[in-house]
Amino acid sequence: MVLIITINTILKTVTVMLITWVGYDTYSELMTRIINGVFIVLFFNTGILLLLVNANLSDVSGLLSNIFDGRFYDYSPQWYVSVGDKLVQTMLLNAFMPPIFESITVALNWLSQARDSKKWCCCGVSQYDRMYNTNKKQIYELIDLYSGPDYISCKHTKYSQMLNVTYVTMMYGVGLPTLFPIALVSYFIFWATERYQVAYCFQLPPAMDDKMTVNAMKLFGYTPILFLFNGYWMLSNRQMFENVINQIEYKTLEMSSSHYWGTITDFDQATPMLLLSMAFVVIVTMRIFFNSTLSKWGYIISGNVIEVDENLPNFYEAIRLSDADWFCKEA
Repeated sequence: MVLIITINTILKTVTVMLITWVGYDTYSELMTRIINGVFIVLFFNTGILLLLVNANLSDVSGLLSNIFDGRFYDYSPQWYVSVGDKLVQTMLLNAFMPPIFESITVALNWLSQARDSKKWCCCGVSQYDRMYNTNKKQIYELIDLYSGPDYISCKHTKYSQMLNVTYVTMMYGVGLPTLFPIALVSYFIFWATERYQVAYCFQLPPAMDDKMTVNAMKLFGYTPILFLFNGYWMLSNRQMFENVINQIEYKTLEMSSSHYWGTITDFDQATPMLLLSMAFVVIVTMRIFFNSTLSKWGYIISGNVIEVDENLPNFYEAIRLSDADWFCKEA
């Protein structure tokens, strides 16, 4: 668990540095690219890599079995004990990382301020006392020391972290429903930590457009595909739901799952999820590649802004004369 989170932190830092080094025309585009890049590496390292390392795809494809020759042929009971348990523990530990990182940042800032003012005692020494006993020679050095980090420099990685939590939860939530309350705890801790940071730690956030938010909402819209497809594969496990048994030579080996592409045509308890997932893929495909055509034919909600005349009087005619005079003097 600690190794996964440590690697995630390293990957996040390296990805931000590389994308910043590449550079883009606008600051909003740069932040959007960083969100997408950091999210991809976090999700792959947290939710995909652990699955692929332990996967054995001999029942699905002979070609892929040469690459993925791990222990588990399917989402077997032992997979939930070995891999699923590690995934749940990783997400639980990840939920409490924002306040831990914030505590480390606050402690480092306090040490920097104490080293500058030479006031190491916490009792009876306020931040203003340290500011007036500074050894800085330039006003900008003092501002950088006591104003806190830039909010926008951390905002993009926070979008990526929330996307990672959502994608991992939706991908494995059917078989590991514990991930849903863990995700709820993650959201609350993240929200509380964010409010504290904005109020007491960060500089005043700059005014930005909604490109990052719109980009994140688009990415959130693809999570049902993972939920439905991977949930279908979990619910169609033949060992747990159909009591299919295959012979093994040693008890330490994993049993072949008899779960392959041909079983998709079988009608079982997971078939509704498969039908829903296929319908959702069609809807997403139409929305992405045929949006203009559907809009022209009137199958989607128009994005035109409707101007409504409410027959309201002029602002200065609607308010009292004294208030209008006051507004004019202020202007």
